[in-house]
Amino acid sequence: MRWTRTFVWLLPVGAACCIAATAALSAPKKASPGLVPAELSSAWVKWNKQTCKFDTVPRGQHPKTWTAVPQKAPAGTLIGYGEQAENNPFATAVNDSIKRATAAAGAQVFAVNYQWPDTAQPVIQAQALVQKKPSVVISFNVIAATIPAVNALFNKVCTPVIQITQLAPNSVLFGASNQNAGQVAGQYLARYVKQKHWDPKKVTLVGPTVAGLGAINKRVTTCASTFKKLLPQTSYSEVNMGSSVTTGQQAMTDWLTAHPSGGSTTYLVSCTIADIWSIAVANAITSAGRAGNAAIIGQGASLDGVKAIRAGGPIVASTWFDAGRYGDYIVPLALDILKGQAVPLEVHQKLLIVDKANANKFYKGQ
Repeated sequence: MRWTRTFVWLLPVGAACCIAATAALSAPKKASPGLVPAELSSAWVKWNKQTCKFDTVPRGQHPKTWTAVPQKAPAGTLIGYGEQAENNPFATAVNDSIKRATAAAGAQVFAVNYQWPDTAQPVIQAQALVQKKPSVVISFNVIAATIPAVNALFNKVCTPVIQITQLAPNSVLFGASNQNAGQVAGQYLARYVKQKHWDPKKVTLVGPTVAGLGAINKRVTTCASTFKKLLPQTSYSEVNMGSSVTTGQQAMTDWLTAHPSGGSTTYLVSCTIADIWSIAVANAITSAGRAGNAAIIGQGASLDGVKAIRAGGPIVASTWFDAGRYGDYIVPLALDILKGQAVPLEVHQKLLIVDKANANKFYKGQ
């Protein structure tokens, strides 16, 4: 699939935060007028009420670009929202943004909690969502194996679906590009290793993957391939983190026991799926007494991840996903779908590296 409008915001190591990014440093109180995504898929679709499917719109019959423009919803619009969870800072920021943007549009919202990492709750909660007869559903379901059954419930009642993070058939996607996020992380870690003057032959990149999260693992695998291309003499070791941060921390602890410091594992770097996973990796590395020779990059730059960067431990950076404005992108996207307008099949927001140089500019006072 071809892509258009690639404007990924990156911050070089040690640079001051760019002026253009200051608007994204904290969740705004009001929806921003006209948010321009970083990247749109070349494929565009339109919701067909008769077939209950997204039809492909031929090239030349759709706009060249799309902007998330705040707008008022038609009377009676009910937006259904399946939350990933309610117990981690990133998910909470997304949840709050969806509800705030829905209220600003004058629509109603009914939210359910998929309770990640529970594998049974997504279907149970989707059934409750369907009973409310929403006009459109925003689904933050990241457990790949459950997505077909969950979305089949929405498709059966002819409700259009916007997926967050995980692309699925007969749906539109919004979220950070997993591949771009991985590439950004790999480039950052390679620069970090070079600036620290670590011998590449003594560096191992640990890739903590989570099988149940499907394509989201590209944040790790693309990071690893990017890093290895830039520093081919380094080593790579994948670690299966299980299904939760608890099992993940234990898996990392076991890996460290099996790979003591020395030789190719003198220095450890790691790119992770999200900040909650970077914290699990950092906890294991710190407990093993190896934090001084480690560098971890998270994804999302949620409050917990930024606090860890400020603290000066092994978590040295995270990629900002602008979670506090997800709703400002997704709600206009949902309303455009309901109006029968052509929209991009995939919409990805801007990315920004957060590290020690600019971490204090985020979540001020927190």
